[in-house]
Amino acid sequence: MHDGSKVSIQRTFVWCATCREVRWGEELADLVELERDFAATSSKNPAVLEELSFSVSRYQTLDELLASRTRELESRIAWRRIRTSPPRCLECGSMEITPLERSETRSGNEKWTLREHTSCGGMIVVLEQMVLALDRRWFLYTLEGERRQTYEMYPHKGAVPIDGI
Repeated sequence: MHDGSKVSIQRTFVWCATCREVRWGEELADLVELERDFAATSSKNPAVLEELSFSVSRYQTLDELLASRTRELESRIAWRRIRTSPPRCLECGSMEITPLERSETRSGNEKWTLREHTSCGGMIVVLEQMVLALDRRWFLYTLEGERRQTYEMYPHKGAVPIDGI
């Protein structure tokens, strides 16, 4: 953001008309929903306390988890208030995307569906599968979701740029 802070991108599967395939795309959170989450966290709503209690450990107390979530929500709300462009494809940056609808399979796994493909009228279904991915690339984006820089992470060198700005 303008102050140098960073906000994680929430993503979902989208059909990108430019890439002509299913890609990861931005999922912009609703500002009202973010503010509601912030109010519930700030007031220590019992449902929030219960959710966070599962992450309490000898390394992180409930108060530390609450403070961390509060800071994250404050940053996300500040970013969402200044964001003006619609969601983008995280691969090419196009705004010509159609989000796939998130639901669950009968066995409870997540799935995403595009009921009517724009060019052929067919259906696209993406099923969540557990895989081991060793991709060490990190991407930085602008406030408006445009890719700025790509890095590859190394344990001994840290972040190494792999493309131009």
